Amino acid sequence: MTAGDERYWDAEVTSVAVTDHWRLQLEFADGYSGEVDVSHLRRKPGLLKDLRDPDYFARAFLDEEQGTVAWPNGMDVAAHLLRARAEQQASRQRSSERAVQRHKALADVPVRHAKAQRTRGHRDDEVRSEEHTSALQS
Repeated sequence: MTAGDERYWDAEVTSVAVTDHWRLQLEFADGYSGEVDVSHLRRKPGLLKDLRDPDYFARAFLDEEQGTVAWPNGMDVAAHLLRARAEQQASRQRSSERAVQRHKALADVPVRHAKAQRTRGHRDDEVRSEEHTSALQS
């Protein structure tokens, strides 16, 4: 168990929904809810190999007695590990989204600058054209 997992030693899953193969939407007794990707389980042997079948994975259910996610073959995943993984993945997702926003903001800067130059250039051309017209009329 890692230090991050120890924070959730008493975690309890209160709701589970399969959103995709290897993805679970979970709610916990502490009020936290989030989606967790458990695809790391696909490389594990034994009871976990049954989960490689998407239809079997979709049979996940809430084991109310244990407060975690389980499957008909008796396989379950410790709630504290699911809680830690869900929060870790959500944190990575937020970091990734912030990085994309910063990248977009930086990418927009030169475009705005170039657009301002083009607009200013057109105005300068209009002023020169008006000056030229006035000079011809004089």
